[in-house]
Amino acid sequence: LLSGPMIIESLAGELEQLLTLNELTELSRGSLGLEPESVGGTATKASFARALVQRCLKLDAVPALLDAVEATGKRLPEPLQKLRGDGLVLEPALGPGVSWASS
Repeated sequence: LLSGPMIIESLAGELEQLLTLNELTELSRGSLGLEPESVGGTATKASFARALVQRCLKLDAVPALLDAVEATGKRLPEPLQKLRGDGLVLEPALGPGVSWASS
């Protein structure tokens, strides 16, 4: 399971490999309804990919981001397919016998 910062870096890295900066900004605007200027980081592909992933995490929109990438005609790499299949979990689930505060 990936932790928050690791998810951001992993997703951003995959986006950087799949899409150009122009494709990322068009995906943001056209498919996700997020103006690139409001997302931030538009100076470089790496900074925009990272900012877009952070915004999607904040909005619980990572599945929409993955759908939008696939809609461009690009095939999602294995790690992103696995993330989609497993779902995105940023915090460990609490269950019987699990404490959420340490003493």
